[in-house]
Amino acid sequence: MAVSLPEFLVDRAKSGAARVSLWSAPDRQYVATLREMAPAADPATRTYLAKYALAGAGDDVRLGMTATLTLVDPTSESVARVPLAAVFNQGDGASLFVVDKTTGAVTSRRVVVAAYESTDALIASGVDEGAEVIALGVQKIDPARKVRVVSALAF
Repeated sequence: MAVSLPEFLVDRAKSGAARVSLWSAPDRQYVATLREMAPAADPATRTYLAKYALAGAGDDVRLGMTATLTLVDPTSESVARVPLAAVFNQGDGASLFVVDKTTGAVTSRRVVVAAYESTDALIASGVDEGAEVIALGVQKIDPARKVRVVSALAF
């Protein structure tokens, strides 16, 4: 796999891990290993050509396929991305409602928000990976009542 990296990502590419997902199969990810980095920037684009090897790539990965390369910053912490509407504050800090799928019980969890984006909030801590978070109608939730989890709305 060959990509053109801007100057500010060259050091991260050399020191960090990378993952690749194909546009044709976005749910599948491959570990990418940097095998070659251009010593100088391309004079026209001012980017550096980087070539990656994909570990475990089988026959489903072919030359010319479009992919997304994600560089992992070893110094950064992982965050959870939740819809902005899921975060609420009742005067004591940012919180989320988490649902137990088996019982329908709702629990309020205090969270640390790393950043707010236009449609999402990045949660640094306070919620476990894989937790079911209520994303709509949090202002009307009563934690004493149980809810039913639905995977999609049908009209």
